[in-house]
This record gives sequence, C-alpha cells and structure tokens, in this order.
Amino acid sequence: MKALALIAAVAGTTLAAPALAETVRVEMTGVVEFNQIHSGVLGQMAAGDPVLLSFDVDSNIYLNSENYPTRGYVIDDSSFTLSAGAAMVPMGQPQPATPYFVIRDNDPAVDGFFLSYGTDFPTSLDLDQQGAFGPFGAVGQVTYSGVRLHSLDILEAVGTYSFGYQSFYFGVTDGPVDAAGFILHEVRISVVSCPADCNGDGAVNTLDVLCFLNHWTASDAEADCNGDGVINTLDVLCFLNEWNAGC
Repeated sequence: MKALALIAAVAGTTLAAPALAETVRVEMTGVVEFNQIHSGVLGQMAAGDPVLLSFDVDSNIYLNSENYPTRGYVIDDSSFTLSAGAAMVPMGQPQPATPYFVIRDNDPAVDGFFLSYGTDFPTSLDLDQQGAFGPFGAVGQVTYSGVRLHSLDILEAVGTYSFGYQSFYFGVTDGPVDAAGFILHEVRISVVSCPADCNGDGAVNTLDVLCFLNHWTASDAEADCNGDGVINTLDVLCFLNEWNAGC
C-alpha cells in the first residue's frame, strides 16, 4: 500500500496500535448530471451514467486537524479510481500533496465527509487527465443534517449513508470550472477483509503464521479463515491461498 510510505512524511500523523489496523474502502456512488468535457477519457461520460468513486485508506494512518473537529485518513493513491459510464480514471501521479479522506464530527453543527489535501477544507484531488487549467480534479463533499457520526474513528463510521443530505458537491473540476457534475446517491464505508493478515498489521509475513497457529491451537475465531464457523484443514488451505496472493 503506497500510503504506508507516507507515514514518516506526514507531520502530526497519529497511529493507533498496529494490531487494530484495518483497510477501509470508501465508495461514493451516483449518476452524471452534466458533462462539459468534450475530449479524452472523461469526455465519454454522459448524463445519467452511473458514477463510482472508490479508494482505500488505512484506519491507522491519519492526521487530526488542529483547528476543527475533523480527521483526515491518508488515501492509498494506487486504489483510487473514478468510474463514470465508459470513463475510468486513476489518481494523477505524482500528487501535489498528501490526499485525505476527511471525517467531520459536529463541525461545527454538521457531520460529513470530504476529499482534501488537508484536514480543514475540501479541495479537489488531481486525476490522471489534463484539462485546460492543469489536471482535472475529483471533488467529493457531503454534509448531513442531524447526528450521523459518533467520533472521528473511521471504523465507527462503517456503514451506508444514503439520505438526509444537508449539501453535497460531487463531480470533476477543471481549475475554477465545474467541468462535470454528479448527483450523489450514497457513501459506503466498509472494512476490506484479509484473512491471512492474522495480526492486522497490514503486512502478510511470518508473524501471521505464528498468529494463525496460536489461534488454531486455541480454536479462536481468528483461525476460521474461510468463515464457515468451523476450524479445520480447510482453513489451512484458505490461509495458504491468501498468503500466496499476498492480500
């Protein structure tokens, strides 16, 4: 995960205990409302096309704002994809700064999420396509009426957020211009399972073999790799398959 290489570079990053690390997938879905881009991959989008903006973050790699009740989780840029109709565009490389998925908890009277190069205000994230004013940018911002979140911990935010929008801003920018607009349908936040990463440190290595064997001996649920409720030789095969794939 490329985001792991950013740990030392992100000043103020707060790390939780490694055993609690989880890969979390964020998916923003909707439809194209309008598209003023007439060339390149993004020019293939048409009104009514389904939209999916998807990326992964590590629950342990985040930066707390010094000014607001917000927390930014570092986006794994290799996992970032914007798909709309026939168009599919990754994140631009290199990024001008660290990209974040930011959680807002009662900030100051709303909950929500946004994309940014910081933790305080929404910004567009560079895509791998050039517009008239530089790289096109993906924007994703949504606030909700009423209490939706209970903390800045992304693991406590796992779920689907579909209704009660106070506002949203979802689309593609070209510098100061809204080049394409999307209607947001929902935001989905889910944990990406990796059974072979037994100790949850984000890596699959010999430490996971020891962890797996310890749980196997104790008949703990963590050794139930295939999730069938029984700990047997099928779980050994599952573990080895995940190990070979590297999760």
